[in-house]
Amino acid sequence: NQRGDDPMGRCALPGTQQAVLTLLCHLHKAARAHNGRVCLVLGNHEVLNVCASDQTYACNHMFPSHFLFRGEPQRLCMPTTGNRLATDERWKKIVLSAVQELQSKAVLLVTKGATVLAVCVHGFLHDKTCGAMGLTPLSGTVAEKLEGALANAALVNRLYDDALFRGRGLVYDAIMDRGGSIDADNLPTWCRASPSRFLRVPVAARRYFATQAVVKGHDIQHGGVPVVHRADGGGVVVFTDVGMSRSMRPPDSTSSPVGYVVWKDGAWQKHAWVVTSWKTIVHD
Repeated sequence: NQRGDDPMGRCALPGTQQAVLTLLCHLHKAARAHNGRVCLVLGNHEVLNVCASDQTYACNHMFPSHFLFRGEPQRLCMPTTGNRLATDERWKKIVLSAVQELQSKAVLLVTKGATVLAVCVHGFLHDKTCGAMGLTPLSGTVAEKLEGALANAALVNRLYDDALFRGRGLVYDAIMDRGGSIDADNLPTWCRASPSRFLRVPVAARRYFATQAVVKGHDIQHGGVPVVHRADGGGVVVFTDVGMSRSMRPPDSTSSPVGYVVWKDGAWQKHAWVVTSWKTIVHD
């Protein structure tokens, strides 16, 4: 996330977004060696970096200004028609390669037997969005609901696969073709946080994915809402994300800030934004 003084990204690492993707791919390979896996839940940055009708705002306000190609910094955004900006094709290939290697999903179900324990998404699930994507409300036995939930998840993921890897239109266009105008904020990969929306998430989760538990990314906390939040119908939403800028908030905000450190000059050093009152996590 650009939002700062370093052209390669907020955390002053060379090519921050690339460093994160590389780390996840490394963890995925290590996990596979032990019969495990790392699966990336697609978020707004993964989608925005690759497919958006107009990337000008994101290029000016969200993306790092440079990426690394063969060890050399390259401008991440390039001018297109009508004074618009779009991400460099080489950068798109870097992101897509990592996203594909990590078997990325827009919707990820956590199941045990015939039970869906939770649905993992980065953004929001709303009836309007689910209906427009062609999802089917669940009914019948527990086993039938599980089968329907898996089919709904597969449909959402296929929609994003088509947009990301097969060039079959933008995600938003594909959804709108199925049922009219959709607010990007309501997509599974998107989010503009507000407490009123938190309360509505488990309704769609129960109706289309047979669970009342949602593990949601994008925000760790927002407006004083705790990390685990009880919601509609006894449902629960767990907030979690690796988003650095979302974690690094002023000490006087309603969120609990997390401080990052960087390896520099042979030692761990606190990032310039980290202050003494913040909780600092060191990971080797």
